[in-house]
Amino acid sequence: MNGFASSSSASLAASLRGTVMRVARRLRSERVDGSLSMAALVALGTIESREPLTASELAAAERLQPSSTTRLIAVLEKNGYIDRDRDPKDGRQSILRVTPTGRQIVATEREHRQEWLAHVLDEFTAQEQDQLRAVIPLLHRIGNA
Repeated sequence: MNGFASSSSASLAASLRGTVMRVARRLRSERVDGSLSMAALVALGTIESREPLTASELAAAERLQPSSTTRLIAVLEKNGYIDRDRDPKDGRQSILRVTPTGRQIVATEREHRQEWLAHVLDEFTAQEQDQLRAVIPLLHRIGNA
């Protein structure tokens, strides 16, 4: 990246950023149980989808600083949402796995958000839903950039 974007790209970026942030904020507000921070819930979901996982792999996946990752892991472990075991390949590392309680939290939160979003999408026309489907691969590319 050279730091210069066309005015067309810059304008699109501004609109897209604002819209994506509003949608993300709205999804985050749809919580079943707010006792766990959003950062901890996201980390729990990442561990669940990629387990077994080390702390450094979690930090890389979520682009977190090691100290933040350590705090999140401590909260998740304290609440019984994850277990930590010694890595048999490297005794200095721990392997993170989600407990049944943690899986239930992730599933409940995901289902609630998905139900909310499906309800919103029910108000869209078939053509609008098709337009959204067409954009999903592009949003994946942005998210993975």
